[in-house]
Amino acid sequence: MNRRLMIGAVSTALLTAACGGETAPQGDGGGDGGETQSGAQTIDVQAEDYKFGGVPETLPAGEVTFALENVGEEPHEFGLVLIKGDRSVEELVSLPQKQSQKFIEMVGGTFAQPGQEGKPLTTELEAGRYGYACFVTTEDGTPHAALGMFGEFTVE
Repeated sequence: MNRRLMIGAVSTALLTAACGGETAPQGDGGGDGGETQSGAQTIDVQAEDYKFGGVPETLPAGEVTFALENVGEEPHEFGLVLIKGDRSVEELVSLPQKQSQKFIEMVGGTFAQPGQEGKPLTTELEAGRYGYACFVTTEDGTPHAALGMFGEFTVE
């Protein structure tokens, strides 16, 4: 199976996370990566063609709000999953969907048009490894994740 087909197969799992996750209004965190009034840490995520910025390599466990700003010229999403086991996000996006689902737990996601902000994603993060990706496709049908728009972080 070629890489594009494998990435397409796993995209449904991460896309489900992006479209079906828990979201809540952002508090008065000021958008600076600080804390909201409720005490949730806010992470300002920038989505650009075809990479993410602003996501730290480690985060403390607890309530976190991901605020997505699309600074690119294409629509983007931030789909978030908890990774079970030791596979990297790159490995997971290359697995067939049925296989990848054994190694992830859906957390949530958000979407933004170019020049817009997405609905904030607020979730309670437990210790572990998390992956994120964008599976919006280019005009030729290539998922943005296949172009390198994915990453991972650790919650301690």
